[in-house]
Amino acid sequence: MKRLTTLISIAAAAFCVSSCLFEQEDAFDETPARRLAERMAELQSVLEKPQYGWEMDYYPGDYQPYGGYVFTMKFHGDSVDVQTEIATDMSEVITSLYKTTTDNGATLSFDTYNTFLHYFSTPSSGLYTAYGGEFEFIICDVSETVVKLIGTKTGNVYYLRALEEPATSYLEKVTEMDEYFRSWLPIVGDGETNISILTRDRYAYITDAVGDETSMAICPTSTGIRFYSPVDYGEGQVSELTPVESASKFTGAQSESGVFLPWEKPDGFEEYEDMDFENHEWLLECKVCTPDHTLEDIEIPVTFKRYTLGDEKGYEMYGIWDACPVRLNYLEREGKINFRPYFYKKVSSSKPNLYICPARVGSGEASIATFYLMSGQYPDRGMMFATDGNGAYDYINNKVYDYIDYDCIVALLFDDDLYGSSILSGADWEIKGVNPDTPYPYACCAYKISKLKKK
Repeated sequence: MKRLTTLISIAAAAFCVSSCLFEQEDAFDETPARRLAERMAELQSVLEKPQYGWEMDYYPGDYQPYGGYVFTMKFHGDSVDVQTEIATDMSEVITSLYKTTTDNGATLSFDTYNTFLHYFSTPSSGLYTAYGGEFEFIICDVSETVVKLIGTKTGNVYYLRALEEPATSYLEKVTEMDEYFRSWLPIVGDGETNISILTRDRYAYITDAVGDETSMAICPTSTGIRFYSPVDYGEGQVSELTPVESASKFTGAQSESGVFLPWEKPDGFEEYEDMDFENHEWLLECKVCTPDHTLEDIEIPVTFKRYTLGDEKGYEMYGIWDACPVRLNYLEREGKINFRPYFYKKVSSSKPNLYICPARVGSGEASIATFYLMSGQYPDRGMMFATDGNGAYDYINNKVYDYIDYDCIVALLFDDDLYGSSILSGADWEIKGVNPDTPYPYACCAYKISKLKKK
């Protein structure tokens, strides 16, 4: 595509159209102001031209601490229609005003409030500086398919890319790809440079041949993930990764050609159809938290039954609590079963809610009095069980954060008014064993897990 190289000139790190044009005043018949007005009109035409609008990888904050998020924009006149993956309803469109100015060079400014576009830049009582979001951008480079921008506050680089499909369908694919990567912990590479992709953090961690690690913000796309800036890999650089499941590989887009990054199935991978939990009796090795806050080694007989819940499948483990099973969902890309947080059912009118979740010991093994509960927002994280190759299964921490090792199974009863606030905030909770007289919230019982073996 022919680049509009005469539209805007680059001057050092900033983009100062007006000064560059005025320096050439004697070389043109038209006045600098006239030429600048014409070029800004050309920019307006470029912004409005794509049939489906534009997609933006949006990186809030200095040094991209939160990773990247996807917005779409459709420009018309002095208005812009905005959609985003962070919306509850991705088909929702919020329209606001925008303008292109030359006050500080050529800038694109979203100068009226838009709930979506200003989400990361709107302060609150807990975040008085918000997330470091941008709503004014220096225009650096323009073509009919790509517009390069620089945030005026952070200096982060942003790209508008012309969409080839309606915004809603593009965002739906973005979400699907994000969920795809969240369902496992992909590590791809050539044995020398390995790239660990954590889409829940919107970050990738790159380890080189000598073990040095760097991190890079990432953003999901409709076909994979895109790095904030190209990553050194082999003799070239990789800017995007697209999964090729049939080949257990990823194709990586770089500046000149594609590269293939091999992916191997993780250790202990098992196909769901090959798992045989239902036809055996099992013992769960663990420590139980007693009413006097001590730990006791026990073996609990348990049985399993397969379940399907929408797209989710896995096993329900019976034997720990009479009131309910423990649900273990199957992780497709890990090939393992995983205990994650979930609400089971209302157990009575006076004790209406039962929340079963992984937890971490907060005050040492001698006295389990405080637990850190795992939030329900991480359906692909928790406590995995992986085969040891000898017919038994070891507990593996499928952690959300590197510094939190979830190793306990806890069932909590709590009031309706705690739903969605304290219980899901990761707050500390006192564990009172099986004492039924303890006020809400309290644990029915807590188990520190070590191994699952055949009886």
